[in-house]
Amino acid sequence: MIKKIIIIPFVFLLIHFLYIACVCNCPDIKEKYYKVTDITVKSFADDNVVIDSGIVTTDTITLKYDFVRDCLVYHVNPFSAFVNTTLACSCGGCGEKGIKSKIKTFEITSDSVYNGIPANTSLNNIFKVKSWNYFNLYDNKTLDTVKTFINDRYGFELLSLFSIVKPLDAKGHRFTLKLVTEDNVIKTATTKQIFWH
Repeated sequence: MIKKIIIIPFVFLLIHFLYIACVCNCPDIKEKYYKVTDITVKSFADDNVVIDSGIVTTDTITLKYDFVRDCLVYHVNPFSAFVNTTLACSCGGCGEKGIKSKIKTFEITSDSVYNGIPANTSLNNIFKVKSWNYFNLYDNKTLDTVKTFINDRYGFELLSLFSIVKPLDAKGHRFTLKLVTEDNVIKTATTKQIFWH
């Protein structure tokens, strides 16, 4: 019985020692940068009503984008079940250095004329950033501003754009967000056709 009382704390201390001595020596992360592999979009009218397609009666349209990012995950601790998390060491995460190739172009366009702006021409002055990731930006931030944030090592997964400028014509619009990186990788996401009533 006395041996068990001595052995159990010894094993507990040994596991913590191994954790701190071996596992806390963080291995190199194979990929410290991330890249965008895909973009998806959902359209919303006033009051967060999802727009699938068709005719909508709304003053504000919101486009919510999800960015699928790719990088290799960091080391998994084999002793994590046995160690108090307050003693855990801090290792760098996957993609912690930011986007691998900086964003060269970040642009939203429509496939139809939008209040005199030709089709497939930038609508960056019409659509403003409502939020990106979990930061709410209600002070008319532009896509160029967010591009600068992202290029300056901020990660991103979510982006929400809005417009209160309704198109004056009766044509439908498919909005495309296009991201071009410095190594000329292009990722796009396009909404279904939307008509204002």
